[in-house]
Amino acid sequence: MKLVFAVTALLLLAGCGGGGGEKAAVPGDPLADTAWELQFIRRTSALSDVTVTAEFKEGRIGGKASCNRYFASYEVKGDSLRIGPAGATKMMCPETVMEQEDLFLAFLQEAKTFRIQDGQLQIFRADGEALTFKPAAVGPAEE
Repeated sequence: MKLVFAVTALLLLAGCGGGGGEKAAVPGDPLADTAWELQFIRRTSALSDVTVTAEFKEGRIGGKASCNRYFASYEVKGDSLRIGPAGATKMMCPETVMEQEDLFLAFLQEAKTFRIQDGQLQIFRADGEALTFKPAAVGPAEE
């Protein structure tokens, strides 16, 4: 993972943002102010002993990517979804957990479209493969 310097720079920039109250949800963005927990990568179940989340707020996506926390910008136009380059913390976990995390983060970078249906969020790549999420109950973000 080559994001050490990018993560540091992004964390510093994020800390420089102005204060202020909550921003209103972006009109036409059904992902705004939602939180999800990963169930499947492609058609394979996510590891049962780790949690992977996606929290959408104020044009940012973040959460837990198996082992590490991640963050990126996102943009929605209709059913189109573009996720910007992701930054992540750098903890090490068992190999299978890190493999899932790498696959998840790479998949997000290739996101093209999404669908919310039957209480699930699916994020699709151009090849039609999907990440499938269920709604997640989330508390305050981990720092």
